Amino acid sequence: MFLRAYLAVLTLVVVGLATAAFRQAIRPQNLGEITVERINVVDANGTLRLVISNKDRQHPGVMDGITIDRPRPTAGRDWFRGVGWPGRLI
Repeated sequence: MFLRAYLAVLTLVVVGLATAAFRQAIRPQNLGEITVERINVVDANGTLRLVISNKDRQHPGVMDGITIDRPRPTAGRDWFRGVGWPGRLI
């Protein structure tokens, strides 16, 4: 009798935890603050549109489809417009 009761309780706990784990949040989460080295924003097809990063992980840049391999002296934000050259705001 004890084992049946134990099994019933354990089954309810596992089902409850599984349901809670796979349920989506009702409202969007507000993270408040995050710590990252680089953020890449891409289109649905994977095209890079925006890079926000620190100096060490900065994107080298693209002009007319050619990657410009040069060191970046500062951290910043690069956005790629799809017209052959990037914009830059430090």
